[in-house]
Amino acid sequence: SSEALTAFEQGRQAAEKFYHLEAIDHFRAALSSDPEFFAARIMLAESLASSGQSGPAKEEVGRALATVDPTSLTPGERGLWELAELRKQGKYDLAYPALERLAKDNPGDPSFSRQLASQALARGDLDKAAKWAEKTLEVAQNDAMSYNTLGYIEMGRGNFAASEAHFKRYVFIAPDQANPHDSLGELYTVMGRWEDAESELRRAIEVNPRFFPSWDHLARVAALRGDEAGALEAARRSGEITGVDQEQLDSRMAMLRGFAALSRGDRDGLIAVARELPSDAVLGDPGLLRAIAASYQGDLAALRQLASAATAAATKAEESGKKGPRPVLALINSMRLRAEGHALEAAQVAGSAEAALNFSIDQAILKLLLRCQEVEALAAAGERTKAQQVLAAIEAVNPSFPCVETCRQLVGRH
Repeated sequence: SSEALTAFEQGRQAAEKFYHLEAIDHFRAALSSDPEFFAARIMLAESLASSGQSGPAKEEVGRALATVDPTSLTPGERGLWELAELRKQGKYDLAYPALERLAKDNPGDPSFSRQLASQALARGDLDKAAKWAEKTLEVAQNDAMSYNTLGYIEMGRGNFAASEAHFKRYVFIAPDQANPHDSLGELYTVMGRWEDAESELRRAIEVNPRFFPSWDHLARVAALRGDEAGALEAARRSGEITGVDQEQLDSRMAMLRGFAALSRGDRDGLIAVARELPSDAVLGDPGLLRAIAASYQGDLAALRQLASAATAAATKAEESGKKGPRPVLALINSMRLRAEGHALEAAQVAGSAEAALNFSIDQAILKLLLRCQEVEALAAAGERTKAQQVLAAIEAVNPSFPCVETCRQLVGRH
């Protein structure tokens, strides 16, 4: 029906702006008019997943696949059906090459190449992401999402000037959207340009006060500046928008309080937060905070216990197909090794793990923390010149990062 098509187009435009909560409402309106509108249901599932509602997203994919006759679909819808079917079956290893094939087979349709560029970026394949973002721009010269992808690619590579240029082009093309300012805010966060980061994130919120990612990112900036009250208020605003349950919000608040304490150099405050964390929280931010707290206290037994539990948890996570726990585990093990008196080995573990990460917003903070740990370990081993070189690499990226002043003191630079 015309009503369904109008609502679907409104949802698609909202999703392209990363306004997933609004997109959900539009796609549901389209399905209210036409319950068998396959593309609307699939895109509803994608927006649900993007807003953290994985359970409802899976349910919508199941409904879409259960009610559609694939032979009745358009070529574009058929591609969506194929990808959804593979993901439903858990064949994620096949979904990615299938998307690449669809992008190659449909060179005039930017939707597949755009999606492939985004997924390649998420997988850390920056070269492939750049290739397909550029192919999208060959078809759609002012494709805003492709400039966003290129900005994150260059951020990941550490080419911050190029990243900033792409994001500013994104702002120019889409001045009525929140996400371009949010992307610039994330770049400035990685660089330690706190005031610029906060300014861009608040511009995003001015454009769309319900754009919860910018509230989340404001909370992160405030925590990295040591502003606990600002971090908690921003997190609370995000929680109000998304409707997150209290347990999840409390967990998020604890992480922010811990990082704010770390940024202020408040060892007692960080140790207090670490004591509140569940004993089985051994990876991710909880594992980081617990390891730092144990290191502050010189508690070798706690570091050994945490390293053992984190190793088991990382192995289990990888066996189930999850990626990403090893760099956190490396940071914990580096702290353990340094506490055991194996400073050079600790530096090697931290340095190897750091080298495997890029400067995307999801990896940059951990990458810089690993570099800080490498400086501390090298200083403990008496390798002052090498420690200064690693410190210089940190300062070149983010001279305002929380650990920088401590590292300067360790290598005798004030």
